[in-house]
Amino acid sequence: MESTAWVSEYSPLHYRAKDTSPDQTRSRRSLSRNPSSDILFVDIDATPSCAKSGMFLEGLIYHELQPLETIDEAVGFATSHWTGQGSMLSCVFTLVASAMGAGCLSLPHMFSKTGIVCGLALLACGALLAHVSLVILMSCARYTQCRSFAELVSLSEAEPSDGRSGRNPLVDTVIMFYGMAAVLIYMMLIGDFFADIAQSPLFGYADVPRQRLILASLICVFPLSIPRNVTALRYISVLSTSVIVFLTVVVVAKMPSCAVTKPAAEASVWEENGPVRTILQSFAMALFSFNAHTNAVPVAMALDQPRAARIWQVSLLSVLIEFVIYSTIATAGYLSFGRLTKQDFIRNYPPDDRWMLLVRCVYSVPVIFGVPINLSPAAASIQALAGRIFSSKQQFRRQTSDPHPNSARSQCRRAGIVGAVLLCSALLAICCDAFADVIGLFGACFGTAICLMWPLRVYRHVMRDLHSNLLSTAVTIALTVASVLGVIAFLEQCLRVFHFS
Repeated sequence: MESTAWVSEYSPLHYRAKDTSPDQTRSRRSLSRNPSSDILFVDIDATPSCAKSGMFLEGLIYHELQPLETIDEAVGFATSHWTGQGSMLSCVFTLVASAMGAGCLSLPHMFSKTGIVCGLALLACGALLAHVSLVILMSCARYTQCRSFAELVSLSEAEPSDGRSGRNPLVDTVIMFYGMAAVLIYMMLIGDFFADIAQSPLFGYADVPRQRLILASLICVFPLSIPRNVTALRYISVLSTSVIVFLTVVVVAKMPSCAVTKPAAEASVWEENGPVRTILQSFAMALFSFNAHTNAVPVAMALDQPRAARIWQVSLLSVLIEFVIYSTIATAGYLSFGRLTKQDFIRNYPPDDRWMLLVRCVYSVPVIFGVPINLSPAAASIQALAGRIFSSKQQFRRQTSDPHPNSARSQCRRAGIVGAVLLCSALLAICCDAFADVIGLFGACFGTAICLMWPLRVYRHVMRDLHSNLLSTAVTIALTVASVLGVIAFLEQCLRVFHFS
């Protein structure tokens, strides 16, 4: 989820007055000669049609012609001194850590439905769309001086008549449901992981019900989720990414032995394109796997010397790393179990498998801490929406709804929200163990909104007029078509859930 607490500490950015010296004029002319990815294919000589496009163009030219001083604050991996604050490498791995999570565990099951060729094609489409939308969000955030994802989305809206820009309730609503969906997914993993751990020879509890383990986990995750500031838990992302890399190595190493022991009838069924419904669901799962967009703004603000080429490279490298790891896990997992691959493919491995037991034990740590990390912004958005509903002011500010966040009343209110969300998520996780189906459903909903629809709206209001007609049309059509497919996938899965199809 998005981390924005550190952004408020920055003073407003002000660009220097336009430099009309001969050297700067020649440098500007060199930028306009051949638009490329080095300047995001922007026509430097274009006439902006609105103030937002003009601010973007001014910011891009400013950063291209003179380096920006290093920003000392960062998020996630960007605080690692061994990589350098604000360095490209630290920002790349911040995005990678944001995207990688529980979603990769459902990819082998996706391949079992679509086949390897179609599955790889869907992952490639998801990576390409994620790269384009990340570049849009990161560049627009940095060059228009937006400090949060909500503020960035507001660029696509008409400015209010009083000149103020209140919080967008739609953004709070999506963040609320996105966080709740993430909590549900983690609760399902808690049930899967701890059930297999309990059945392992190390513990030998073969009859422990899955629902008891999920409910028991509330004793741990509830107190962790009450504090408002969970920034200390962000370092868990390091462990989560490391576990996924370790999981990839283990799955590849065990693939030959698993492929030999699977049913012989499954050996000939390796590649088979699924029906349209399956492909739509798989598209949503692939798109959701690359969802690091809620951290696009903090990463863009943390990036040192944010020239357009560096933003392009950070986005491209992050999705390439994710694509390689996802493709490896999905292919190796599918070849190991074929059409019998479960929705959480780790459950295909027996509880007495020592290497997978180690993976489950280590992975359970980021899974437990992933609940409060994702629940914290969701709870804040719930409070913001509640404050908007009960506030008599037209322009709602989050701070006016909760002027005393450290008071006992505020803490009790937050504890009640956290407890209600956790209890609902636990009950849903007990009733449903269709892990991949949940990923596909929420991927179609939130992946479409966060990765496609909002970047498209921002692009149309900020960057479209600065691109050639051919490029702007291509980007608009690609994001629009993908958004339509995502909406269709969401509606189709909703119909299946409620047994209308």
